[in-house]
Order: sequence, then C-alpha cells, then structure tokens
Amino acid sequence: AHINKPMPDEIGAIEPQPKKNKWLIGAVVLVIVILAGGWYARSFAAPYFIEKAKTALNNKDVAAATKNLNIALKLDSQNPVIYAYLGHIALGLDRANPESDTPFPNADFAKAIDNYEKALSLGLANAKNRGVYKQTLEFAGYSYWSQKEYNKAVAKYLEQIREFPNDSFWARNLVAEDYFARSNKPKEALEILTLAPSSPDVSKRFLGNTYTLLTRLSSYFNNPLDVRRYAALAVENSKDNKTNT
Repeated sequence: AHINKPMPDEIGAIEPQPKKNKWLIGAVVLVIVILAGGWYARSFAAPYFIEKAKTALNNKDVAAATKNLNIALKLDSQNPVIYAYLGHIALGLDRANPESDTPFPNADFAKAIDNYEKALSLGLANAKNRGVYKQTLEFAGYSYWSQKEYNKAVAKYLEQIREFPNDSFWARNLVAEDYFARSNKPKEALEILTLAPSSPDVSKRFLGNTYTLLTRLSSYFNNPLDVRRYAALAVENSKDNKTNT
C-alpha cells in the first residue's frame, strides 16, 4: 500500500522586505506604480504584495493572502512565487493538520497542481529563496500522490532529492515506497532511503516507518546485519507512535 500522509512543512518566506517604516514603503510602492506604470515599476512592486500575502498566509488569513496575491498578479503575472503561494492556498496549507493521516482535508489538489506547475514553468527553480522551490516540489509531489498519479509524484520527488539531497525526508520515503511496492526497483529504493534518517527535515513521528522499510529492503537483499540493526531502530522509533505498524 502506498503511504499517503506526508506532513506539511512550514511556509517558507520569500525574499524579506524591510520591516521598518512599512507604511512609508507601501506608499512609495504605490506611487511608483501609479506614476511609472511600466513593466519595471510593476515588477518592482509585486514582491511587496507577495510579502504581505506570505505574512497573511502564515497568520492563516487566506482572504488577505489571496487579495494581495491577486494584486501582485496584476503587477507581474510572470512571477513564479505568486503561483507557488496560490498553490499553497489551494492545498489548504493554512488549515493543515500534520498529526492527521489526511493533513490537507479540504485540499483542491487539481487547482494546487495547476498553480505549482505554472510556478515551475515560469522558472521557480531560479527564485532567490530556494525554500519556495523546495516546498513547491514537495507539495506538488504530495498533490499528485493524493490523486494517485504516482509517476508524476515520483518525478517531482526525484527533482526535490536531486536539488535538495540533504532536505528531502518525505521525498525519499515516498519514492522508496513506490520503488519497492509498485515499480519493482528495490536497489534504487534502498539507495534513496538510506539517507532519509539523517535528513535535517526528518519526521520523528514517522521515523519508525522509515526503519521498517529499510528492514524490509535489507531482508530482500539478504543482509542479516542490516536487518537486525534497522529492525531495532524501527522498534525504538515506533514506541508510542500510533502511525507505525
């Protein structure tokens, strides 16, 4: 069976804006847009509203976030970060429950995918804040996974692993699960999953599952030493963890 419950990350901030004299900055931005009206002025102003949207979304104010993103879209419709944040809204990141088996109960996965793909097609990989890119790959992968489009999900997770090899706990778990349970690639599954426990974004709640799969893979390759080691770690990390079986 496929794992279907990766936990959401925190929303990554885009390039931070100066925090002092916010009202003055806002006024200056609007004056520039009104007076100049050109593409350069609009593209200069868009990050201001994206930052306001990010703050609103972190405060779970979707209405304010959407309003500011719509303003940003009118100013710079080719800014990939806008679509990444619209994807977060469609996914329901503001209402996420990371302790649940269904962390995004009200997600519009199709809409989230559309926005994430738009962000990626516009060059999100080149965004100054790489965290936005990483989250988009992770959440796009989750959205495809939830729609049972496993090949597309794996493609996004593999890109995440390639671009963020030290920050891909969930990507490694889900690709390994797919490779072992569906795609018949046990060798690749073991190679990918081995580094998951040492990932900085490791989920202690799910780590027992990781070691359980590593135990199964080691048994498949008839490596008794690793079987014993991983089995012990699976038991140790599964204590009082209802998500592990």
